[in-house]
Amino acid sequence: MFSLAAAVLMFASQPGAVTVQFTGLTPDKGKIAVQLCEASEFASFTCRRRQMITVRGSTVTAVFEGIPAGRYAVTAYQDENNDGRFARNLMGVPTEPWAFSGKPEFMMGPPSFDSVAFEVPVAGKSLTLKMQK
Repeated sequence: MFSLAAAVLMFASQPGAVTVQFTGLTPDKGKIAVQLCEASEFASFTCRRRQMITVRGSTVTAVFEGIPAGRYAVTAYQDENNDGRFARNLMGVPTEPWAFSGKPEFMMGPPSFDSVAFEVPVAGKSLTLKMQK
């Protein structure tokens, strides 16, 4: 028979959800590609937790369920032309809206994991990110 303390402990150790609301999207245009990355995945931008969400309106919410406590980063871009790629100009400057969690530090190229990482507690985490362009 489970005691209340055992039930609370079991529930508390269950992985939580990471909920990310994106604002500043180009309304009703394309999809948003969202990734929740661990440090080992971040450099290659091929994170195993990813979603493509159709943009309806000017905000989109992504929910990643069952996320263990730890350090993560969110990367996202709005694929306005639905070509499956993050559009850039000849200089490599993005031409579609994008967002990173944290406070990205750009030198030449993408930010470091440490500058965009955030802690996810056992209970989960909610973030709001504004798309940049």
